[in-house]
Amino acid sequence: MKIIVKILAVIIFLPMILALTFVPVRLSNSTPGGGSLQPLFIAHRGASGTAPENTLPAIDSALAAGVDYVEIDVHLSRDGKVIVIHDATVDRTTNGKGKVRELSAEYIQSLDAGSWFGEPFRGVKIPTLEEVIRHIDGKAKLLIEIKRKGKENEGIEAEVVRLIRKYEAADWCVVQAFNDKVLETMYELAPEIVLHKLIVFKYRFIPYVFDGRMTRFSMNKYAYVESINMHYRFFNMWFSDQVHREGKKIFLWGCRKETPCIPLDSEGWDGWITDFP
Repeated sequence: MKIIVKILAVIIFLPMILALTFVPVRLSNSTPGGGSLQPLFIAHRGASGTAPENTLPAIDSALAAGVDYVEIDVHLSRDGKVIVIHDATVDRTTNGKGKVRELSAEYIQSLDAGSWFGEPFRGVKIPTLEEVIRHIDGKAKLLIEIKRKGKENEGIEAEVVRLIRKYEAADWCVVQAFNDKVLETMYELAPEIVLHKLIVFKYRFIPYVFDGRMTRFSMNKYAYVESINMHYRFFNMWFSDQVHREGKKIFLWGCRKETPCIPLDSEGWDGWITDFP
């Protein structure tokens, strides 16, 4: 059994090591974004470095900073409400316990989602996607990450589409996901909504990306996607050039520090997803 575990570890992690070792990031002082005049800044889970993640105070902090996008995560509650929370459970960021999918929206919204971050945020509640859409109201773009593994959150795409259409927000709401099935379903239900594909990295010599698993990748496959959003540690110019040749963007994610993880005047990316906008 130990040998099998070691083999699996090599299969999973060796490509990541090789990607870092043999595909160095090329930095320069030229304009970011493959020709864009200015990079876009995206507040990760709201301005989650300054207020409890995925809450209205975090979103208000992001808006006050003048971000281009506010990024949030969504799950589906037991009674079919779209809940703004990163994890599949409420354990880490509230005083409650349990899986979001097995809890009612009323119970979830009765929890304290702020005390873990700091005493000034005691009593802050978890919002629904509907509340967030109404709160932002086009003051910035809203980047909605749909979480889905297997049958978890099944049907969430239709409810997200319903809410975006209800508030006529398709021109400022964007959906991103690691899961291809989510993106395909969103495109079938609402081709007017802009979509972003999340990945960790692109394998150099084979047509696959790592997005939690090995997924076949081609620009034709993701022709309907506006941006490929990848982990900043694996950003490289050969992939950036490939993406930009197809008229798509690259947003970088994964840096949780207050200072930039790579120089903000580096070349080839279009958006920076950060906890500290």
